[in-house]
Amino acid sequence: MAVNLALQVGLHVPTFFRDYSRSRTTLTQEEIAMKVQLWFYCIVIHQKAACGLGYPIMVSPDRLQKQMDLRGLLERVSPNLLLEMKLGSLLSRINILFSPSTFVLEEIQDKQSMFARTMMSDIFENQLNELESERRLSSLEETYVNITRLQLRLHCLQDRENPASSLQMAKLGIAATSIIDLIEHLDTKTSLVTYCPHYIYRMTALTASVLLRLAKQSQAQSSSIVSNISGGASLQYKPYFFRTISLLRRMSVDSNDMPSRMAKIFSQLWTIDNLFEQQPNRSPDDAGTESAAPLSTSSPLIVQSRLSMSVLHDCMWRWKDHYRYSQSSRNPGIDHSRTTSNNNTRSAAESAPPRQLMLMSGINSTAQNLTTTADPSTSFSVPSANNLTFSPGMATSDNMMTPSFVGNFSPLGALPWDASLNQEFEMMVQNFPESWPV
Repeated sequence: MAVNLALQVGLHVPTFFRDYSRSRTTLTQEEIAMKVQLWFYCIVIHQKAACGLGYPIMVSPDRLQKQMDLRGLLERVSPNLLLEMKLGSLLSRINILFSPSTFVLEEIQDKQSMFARTMMSDIFENQLNELESERRLSSLEETYVNITRLQLRLHCLQDRENPASSLQMAKLGIAATSIIDLIEHLDTKTSLVTYCPHYIYRMTALTASVLLRLAKQSQAQSSSIVSNISGGASLQYKPYFFRTISLLRRMSVDSNDMPSRMAKIFSQLWTIDNLFEQQPNRSPDDAGTESAAPLSTSSPLIVQSRLSMSVLHDCMWRWKDHYRYSQSSRNPGIDHSRTTSNNNTRSAAESAPPRQLMLMSGINSTAQNLTTTADPSTSFSVPSANNLTFSPGMATSDNMMTPSFVGNFSPLGALPWDASLNQEFEMMVQNFPESWPV
């Protein structure tokens, strides 16, 4: 929305702002610089919103900047805003190049695909290192750089043909744990968690999903390489995971809002033992949490199309799939008993003789009339089948009480309450006066 409004008023071409104005206007260099800065803010908002939700960045800042004559204007833009612009542009290229549709190759080209991914990852890592070395960054800027680095390294989980190596998973863990350390440091200095932006909340949830996957899958496989890289103390993912849940709870401002829900979901996900396992003879797309065969350390994601946020949506999908499966496994006995009783009732009704069906319908209508027409102040005691006394003229058949007139009843003939000469019928009317419309 911000980008669309900015395009309508011509912020993307600040030197040609008069082309979008209804009246003749003359802008100074300071006003043009202010509009450039406002345009950059709109782009950064769009980039953070798209990346936080897993959507592609629809605005290409690089292409628009090439069309703008920004000589002498960028000097007035704050350095932190320029850094966020560059990080957003870099992340946009990362998501485009590492999208699943880019690497749909044949089996013969698997090695070429792996080489291309590795080469491009190294190029993007070098660009991030250059941005870090340009000047001394603040803690918040370091957090943004590490968030971009985390999203770059996350794409190793989306390569189905070439599972990520232990070194790649260890680098992913370093990026995730550094984000948690930086957010806690910022919270100590500036109370960041209390006034948390939505982008920081989404990236914290993404970090929690990464730590959950690493803690659940790669503890045994990566223990040796972790000890060689940093002594193993800083890469114990379980404590970092619960610290992330604590951050999410502190980000909550109301009960049952999104941060509190996310914290509860991750707490429940931790209790699931076979979270990242799948059943044999099932593809990863259909994999649920009720599975049996363990996946590799870099098991393919169920959700693939949410770009760098696919890992978070993958955890949410597994949580939903697990509890949906748990409910269906607890309820089939109840549903089966209900279905069986309904089927038995239906089959008994279909196989019952005509006289029995007629009497059954009469009993049902009698009970309904008793409920709807009886005086509330008067209570009737309905005798049970064991206490019923029959007159000599009445007979029982088919294990049910069947008056003599039922055998001669015809749907096209007289109704039962018209047979006033029948003594047994008159006796029933006298015993249950409120049930028969005579």
